[in-house]
Amino acid sequence: MNENLGLTFIQIKKLSKYIGYQLSAITILFILTACLSSSYISPYFGSHHIKDVITSVPASKIFQMVTAENIYFQEKNAPKSTNYLSASRFFKLATNIAFNDTRSFLGNELPGFSNFDSKILVAGAGTDYTTMPIESNVDIDQLEKNDNKEQVENKPIQTPIPPNTGLKTNGDVVHIYFSHNRESYAPGQSNSLVTVTDVGTTIANSLISRGIGTSVDKTDIGARLISKKKNYASSYDESREVVKEAMGKNKNLTYLIDVHRDSQTKKITTIDKDGLSYAKIAFIIGGENPNYEQNLQLANALHQKLDSLLPGLSRGVFQKSGKGTNGKYNQDLTGQSMLIEMGGVDNTAEELTRTSEVFAEAFSQYFWNAEAVNGHQNSNPTAR
Repeated sequence: MNENLGLTFIQIKKLSKYIGYQLSAITILFILTACLSSSYISPYFGSHHIKDVITSVPASKIFQMVTAENIYFQEKNAPKSTNYLSASRFFKLATNIAFNDTRSFLGNELPGFSNFDSKILVAGAGTDYTTMPIESNVDIDQLEKNDNKEQVENKPIQTPIPPNTGLKTNGDVVHIYFSHNRESYAPGQSNSLVTVTDVGTTIANSLISRGIGTSVDKTDIGARLISKKKNYASSYDESREVVKEAMGKNKNLTYLIDVHRDSQTKKITTIDKDGLSYAKIAFIIGGENPNYEQNLQLANALHQKLDSLLPGLSRGVFQKSGKGTNGKYNQDLTGQSMLIEMGGVDNTAEELTRTSEVFAEAFSQYFWNAEAVNGHQNSNPTAR
């Protein structure tokens, strides 16, 4: 009897405490209601609130936001600006998903999908996100295994032109090097020993024949990686030291060309013209370097030149940045740097030679036009 009475008292005590909380909440709500009803603050959201917000924002910014969502409002000659936050941009920031790029729906989920995580800056004929250049990736153990099989002292595709033949520049102004110097072509075929080093030599010979002083650095970056026990991703760090040394010895070096080979197949990296086949070219721009705009301008200009000489030879200009990429590709060393993918794994020596000649012609036209515009053109046949 006493035990049941004790429980009743405890229950009554808890109930009283609960009622007290309720009364306190009601009292606070009553006070807030009284304050709101007696003040000049409108208790509802009306059109005048929207007016107050809009009048505080410049009309140009509002127009930009509207234009971002409906291209109908775009003015033909209106200056383009990206200093606004559209709904699509806000959604991308919040979710890392871009409506105009389906790769963003899968890129973080599929292993290896980051190989395609690049941006097409200038698209060549037939170029889309399914034909993006793929950078080769070799394990350091594989480099050591093939160390005696794949040397860089292969027979060049062409006989080098004598160094002092007809130069019109004050020494070497172009420097060709190879961050992935052991990339080779057409495995299993008769020309399987052709590497990017041979292709770079061919390009240099063609440039020299057009009066442009060009040096070629055949440093075995692969051997340096092996000796230092570094991974393949460190190739650009190793080639960077080589390039900086060359620039320190020759202050005239202005254009840096890093020659690579794409890992895409022949169908994507080859074009036929007048019964002859050519290896296609792709330009890679590092999206994380201070010379980005200058290097993009150079790559775009060469893309246009190539397209005028042989339509479809250039696959376009691509940006690589972010996780899984180098981001700079040594292009921060000068505003006239480029990384070119010369053909793919299946291209032949003949195809590469033809393309090297067309590239040299396109570069020569660009170079001499730039020299004439800037007033730097000189003639010094013996300078080297």
